[in-house]
Amino acid sequence: MPVFILMFASILLPVVLGELIKREVVGKEKRNQLVTGILAVEILLLTVLATQEKGRMFAFSPFKPLAVGLAVNATGLFFALLVSALWLLGGIFSFNYMQKEENQAAYYGAYLKTLGALVGLTLAQTPLTLFLFFELSTIFSVELVKHKKTEQAEKAAHAYEKYSTIGGALGIASLLALYPFIKSPYFVSGGAITGSVSAPVAVMILSFLAIVGFSAKAGLFPLHSWLPIAHPVAPAPASAALSGVITKAGILCVIRILYEYVGAAFLQGTLVQYALLSLAVLTVFMGSMMAFQQKLLKKRLAYSSVSQLSYVLCDLFLMNKTALTGGLLHVVGHALIKNGLFLCAGAIIYKTGKTRVDELKGLGQRMPITFACMTVFSLGLIGIPPTIGFVSKWLIMQGSAKSALCVFGWLVPLMLIVSAILTAAYLLPLCTRGFLGTAEEEKPDRIKLSLSQSVPLVVLAALVLLLGFYPLPLTRLFQQLSALFMP
Repeated sequence: MPVFILMFASILLPVVLGELIKREVVGKEKRNQLVTGILAVEILLLTVLATQEKGRMFAFSPFKPLAVGLAVNATGLFFALLVSALWLLGGIFSFNYMQKEENQAAYYGAYLKTLGALVGLTLAQTPLTLFLFFELSTIFSVELVKHKKTEQAEKAAHAYEKYSTIGGALGIASLLALYPFIKSPYFVSGGAITGSVSAPVAVMILSFLAIVGFSAKAGLFPLHSWLPIAHPVAPAPASAALSGVITKAGILCVIRILYEYVGAAFLQGTLVQYALLSLAVLTVFMGSMMAFQQKLLKKRLAYSSVSQLSYVLCDLFLMNKTALTGGLLHVVGHALIKNGLFLCAGAIIYKTGKTRVDELKGLGQRMPITFACMTVFSLGLIGIPPTIGFVSKWLIMQGSAKSALCVFGWLVPLMLIVSAILTAAYLLPLCTRGFLGTAEEEKPDRIKLSLSQSVPLVVLAALVLLLGFYPLPLTRLFQQLSALFMP
């Protein structure tokens, strides 16, 4: 099968069938099976695509600055497979969770269409294509945020849409303005900036604005405010998708711009690198402090995402191979862990209706699987061995130490240590109180989760531990990718 057919099929399949599900063409009794089948076929399509020759491209370029194109490359396929695998687990969890919700067809339709847009973004090979799928992923996922149709949900969806649209517009405007200094309209490993730039200051400013703009989806200050607003009002599986997966769209955009369009070599040691690192370090600290102060469980997890995503951004902005390897590993770790934490929160809310952290005392004795998985995810987010979080943060520390960036050589590791302490302070009490605390209402009976809820939690927790014990395969893959980005 031609590569371009596989690429288009992987994008259009969830979008087209998602729209049919939204229009209730398929009956309710068959919907769950169809959603599962679509998500499984999507993984199969991407797996087949991964076996194809890398560098194959479908492109259309009537006017070079506005070129559109899709391509098969290792970076995009890694993100695409990660997204689709987590989307499958989140979809399975949704089947039981969404039974109490109205407008289920609209939810599953938006869920599938968002996946199609994200896969398109991972395969995008030009700035314009990246922007189009960036915006499509926003348009489709907004429906997940405002699913409950309450006034609060509508406001949260508007905030998410506003920040993402502003960020995307700033990003694409800056990238198009960069075109006169770019030797190719397509993403190229190492960057496409020409050897001698006639206006280096302008290029640096535009690069900075483009990176900050697309970082809106990754929660970089000052475009971070949508995360803690959107997460608490969305259904828990949608919150997991927003925090664990959709935010990675912002990370991928930064990688494309920094390492495949502008080029890290052009920005290393400049004021742009220092400014980006300053924003990332500030966001790490701010997110951790805000999470520590939150009493709502999902809002605490949302602010935690603001902090943890900027760990990855710090790695990208350090612009050395070790830090970049750690950052890519943390992408996987954060995706698994944060999906798991939000699904744990969803299981608690679904079974007990409790939404505040001070309401969880003794609940671990009634929901042992949920709280055991939550403990694994919490340890991973803190960076305690033997979890994947420990391995990724260790590489981040090494990358920081290897950087020759004066203050940031010690400031980044210091801030990560402070953030880890704060993370322990706002996550571990949830687990200890859950298992050791005494509930105000004594109910010795255990709360049982359905298989569709417990299996995704156990699988995610097992992966967090497995990849902590055996990180070498992923680490070697990311070392190879880092060598491509920084030849």
